[in-house]
Amino acid sequence: MKLFYLGSNIHQEALDIIEAATDTMLVYEDIDIGVVAPSIDTLAKAGRAFGINKNHVIQSVNDGLAYGADERGRIVSGVLNDYRVFLLKTRFTRVDHEGAFASFGYFSDIVDYALHFNAKFKPRLVYCSYTPHTVEAWIFMRTLEEAGVRIIRLITSPLPWVSLPVAGLAEGRIQPLSSAGTSHSPEKVGRYLEVLNGSYDKALPYYEKVMGAFSWGALKATLFLLAPKNALKAIEKRLVFGEYMKVAKPFDTESPFATYFLHYQPEMNTIPEAGLYCDQFQAIVKVASALPQGVKLIVKEHPSTFTKRCDRRWRPKGFYERIARIPNVLICAPGANAFHHIDRAKFVVSIAGVCLTEALARGITAVTFYSLRFTLFPSSLVVDASNASMSELREVLRNVCARQSRFPENEVAECLLRVAQNGYDGSDDESFIPRAIMQAAMNSKRANRIAIQDVIDGTLS
Repeated sequence: MKLFYLGSNIHQEALDIIEAATDTMLVYEDIDIGVVAPSIDTLAKAGRAFGINKNHVIQSVNDGLAYGADERGRIVSGVLNDYRVFLLKTRFTRVDHEGAFASFGYFSDIVDYALHFNAKFKPRLVYCSYTPHTVEAWIFMRTLEEAGVRIIRLITSPLPWVSLPVAGLAEGRIQPLSSAGTSHSPEKVGRYLEVLNGSYDKALPYYEKVMGAFSWGALKATLFLLAPKNALKAIEKRLVFGEYMKVAKPFDTESPFATYFLHYQPEMNTIPEAGLYCDQFQAIVKVASALPQGVKLIVKEHPSTFTKRCDRRWRPKGFYERIARIPNVLICAPGANAFHHIDRAKFVVSIAGVCLTEALARGITAVTFYSLRFTLFPSSLVVDASNASMSELREVLRNVCARQSRFPENEVAECLLRVAQNGYDGSDDESFIPRAIMQAAMNSKRANRIAIQDVIDGTLS
């Protein structure tokens, strides 16, 4: 049996493909079903849809689960000895009145819920439309993986219209496709590189264009016109912004430096995909400790942190001060655009942000802490900082900083073309560079629809 988890990518066309196939099943979360609820009900009545929300877990526990699964202890240990589980819970639970031990009990229930499912339905392959990042979905899928079930998922690629298939959840590796990318890939890659090599205003991602700048005016409007909850969010944002400005300093960009671009949080790229480096302090410390003498690391905050919701859980009190105390590290003042800090940098660092693709397009070395996304790039273009030892990273960064010239654009184009040929292109001619969140969502859904059919046909397995 092949099991499908679509998360928020659930839509009618995908459900029609799954329903029409034999020996397939869907797992879902209630929050995602929306207008496709009738189709979910049809599958559920046929015994082919299975919920993994808290209510489903608790109900099954109350009904009495069997706890005699082989190797249960090993599986529970493998799944729950992972700090990401607790971080995923805090992503959706702002105030925890129950405490860590109650959480551990619930997490154990999810493991048993998944083991019960595995014993009953015996799935041989699970397809996830993206890396699960609710606590229920993550534990459920990790339990199946620990029990020996193969997991295939899609991840975001360096191309905003292409999703890459990956085998594995706890760890991962790019899953080669037997089918080639679309015939339009060279043209799309060329046009994308042209955009990234142009002005910052033209290359600015859609999610930064739509948000206005932070101001006290916005705060006052929120306080008087909107709900108290939103007012508290605005105050929280203002407090974090004040802490940032307290340690931000101007910097002479004529002096040697590298740029670290912080991720907006919470997001899937950091939790759970980045592992330890979801705490970006760890990544900054590692790079700063490996810098050649005379080179500074400039840390630039993600613009969305102050234009979208700024969550205190991910920018806690003292966050910026702690970073600013690291030797050779400066937090840059807001104002300069990203390309200013890319073009003058010796290299650019991020977990997995779009800034890395921007840097590569402009001939600058990218240093990543989520190397899976850049598997199809050589180490001469992309440095894997997450898996490198300190001595290895020092040597690599010394060579990068000593380089006098930028690498040719055709090298980057060739790598991006490999990405396009090994991933799922969900775009149309108008949306391959998304200009709005709805276009990005449709690209993801189309890519998943193709991948689902490939899983059913056995092309992706």
